[in-house]
Amino acid sequence: MRQILFRGKAVESGEWHFGMWCYEGYNADFPCIIPNYIDRDAIAFNDWEVDTETVGQYTGLIDANGNKIFEGDIVTGADFDEEDGYAKIVWDEETARFSIEAKGVSFDFDNYRGNEIEVIGNIHDNPELVRR
Repeated sequence: MRQILFRGKAVESGEWHFGMWCYEGYNADFPCIIPNYIDRDAIAFNDWEVDTETVGQYTGLIDANGNKIFEGDIVTGADFDEEDGYAKIVWDEETARFSIEAKGVSFDFDNYRGNEIEVIGNIHDNPELVRR
C-alpha cells in the first residue's frame, strides 16, 4: 500500500511541513497540514497553516538520491536537463495521475522510475529552473 503524504509551506514561517492535508473547516479554520501519526518527529498533535498554492502530494516514488518526489518538484534526468529545460511533476486532472511536464508537453510519469530522475528543487522555491 502506498504512503499518502502531502507537503505545504507554512504561511507564518515559510517552512515546509509534511503530513495530512486538511482543508479549511475540517480540523481548523484555515487550510493546514497535520503530522501523520507515524511521524516520529511530531511530539504533540499540531497543525500548520499552509499556503494552499504550495500543497502537493507525494507521488509514491523516490529519486536517484533517495528523496521523496512530490507534486510541484522540479526534476532532471536523461530526458530533462538544463539545456532542454528541467521538468516539473504535475497532477493531471484528466487522467487522474501524475505526469512530468517540460516546455508545455506532458509525459506519462508511469514511464519513469524514480531512480531515473533527480529532484533539484520545486516550483515554489526555485521557479527560475523551469522554462515555459
